[in-house]
Amino acid sequence: MIKCYVCNARKGKRQCSREKDWICAVCCGATRKSEHCQECGFYSESRPRRPYSEVPRFSTKEMESDFQLQSYADSIEGALCL
Repeated sequence: MIKCYVCNARKGKRQCSREKDWICAVCCGATRKSEHCQECGFYSESRPRRPYSEVPRFSTKEMESDFQLQSYADSIEGALCL
Protein backbone atom coordinates (compact mmCIF):
# COMPACT_ATOMS: atom_id res chain seq x y z
CA MET A 1 0.00 0.00 0.00
CA ILE A 2 1.33 3.42 -0.97
CA LYS A 3 1.03 5.92 1.88
CA CYS A 4 0.18 9.56 1.27
CA TYR A 5 3.34 11.63 0.80
CA VAL A 6 1.88 14.59 2.73
CA CYS A 7 0.15 13.06 5.79
CA ASN A 8 1.59 9.53 5.72
CA ALA A 9 -1.67 8.33 7.31
CA ARG A 10 -4.01 7.40 4.46
CA LYS A 11 -3.58 5.55 1.20
CA GLY A 12 -2.19 7.73 -1.59
CA LYS A 13 -4.55 7.33 -4.55
CA ARG A 14 -3.70 10.40 -6.65
CA GLN A 15 -0.45 11.11 -8.46
CA CYS A 16 0.32 14.72 -7.53
CA SER A 17 2.18 16.67 -10.20
CA ARG A 18 3.31 19.29 -7.67
CA GLU A 19 4.56 16.87 -5.01
CA LYS A 20 5.78 14.35 -7.62
CA ASP A 21 4.38 11.55 -5.47
CA TRP A 22 1.14 9.83 -4.42
CA ILE A 23 -1.22 11.71 -2.09
CA CYS A 24 -4.65 11.02 -0.57
CA ALA A 25 -7.81 12.86 -1.65
CA VAL A 26 -7.99 14.81 1.63
CA CYS A 27 -4.47 16.22 1.27
CA CYS A 28 -5.07 16.85 -2.43
CA GLY A 29 -8.07 19.02 -1.61
CA ALA A 30 -6.37 20.78 1.30
CA THR A 31 -3.18 21.67 -0.57
CA ARG A 32 -4.64 22.38 -4.02
CA LYS A 33 -3.58 25.76 -5.47
CA SER A 34 -4.58 27.28 -8.81
CA GLU A 35 -1.02 28.28 -9.73
CA HIS A 36 0.27 24.70 -9.35
CA CYS A 37 -2.68 22.49 -10.23
CA GLN A 38 -4.20 23.98 -13.42
CA GLU A 39 -3.43 20.91 -15.56
CA CYS A 40 -4.53 18.38 -12.93
CA GLY A 41 -7.75 16.49 -13.60
CA PHE A 42 -8.81 16.86 -9.97
CA TYR A 43 -8.59 20.66 -10.07
CA SER A 44 -11.49 22.78 -11.26
CA GLU A 45 -12.34 26.32 -10.23
CA SER A 46 -15.93 25.86 -11.30
CA ARG A 47 -16.43 22.55 -9.49
CA PRO A 48 -19.74 22.88 -7.60
CA ARG A 49 -19.59 22.35 -3.88
CA ARG A 50 -22.22 20.10 -2.40
CA PRO A 51 -24.73 22.09 -0.35
CA TYR A 52 -24.75 19.84 2.73
CA SER A 53 -26.26 22.65 4.80
CA GLU A 54 -29.42 22.38 2.68
CA VAL A 55 -29.88 18.64 3.27
CA PRO A 56 -32.71 17.99 5.72
CA ARG A 57 -31.67 16.38 8.98
CA PHE A 58 -33.57 15.27 12.04
CA SER A 59 -32.58 14.63 15.62
CA THR A 60 -33.05 11.24 17.22
CA LYS A 61 -35.89 12.70 19.32
CA GLU A 62 -37.70 13.84 16.18
CA MET A 63 -37.17 10.45 14.55
CA GLU A 64 -38.37 8.58 17.63
CA SER A 65 -41.78 10.23 17.64
CA ASP A 66 -42.45 10.43 13.88
CA PHE A 67 -43.27 7.11 12.19
CA GLN A 68 -43.25 8.64 8.71
CA LEU A 69 -39.62 9.81 9.18
CA GLN A 70 -38.74 6.33 10.44
CA SER A 71 -40.31 4.83 7.32
CA TYR A 72 -38.21 7.14 5.10
CA ALA A 73 -35.06 6.26 7.02
CA ASP A 74 -35.78 2.53 6.74
CA SER A 75 -36.25 2.84 2.97
CA ILE A 76 -32.99 4.77 2.55
CA GLU A 77 -31.09 2.37 4.79
CA GLY A 78 -32.46 -0.62 2.89
CA ALA A 79 -31.41 0.87 -0.47
CA LEU A 80 -27.91 1.61 0.84
CA CYS A 81 -27.50 -1.89 2.25
CA LEU A 82 -28.39 -3.49 -1.08
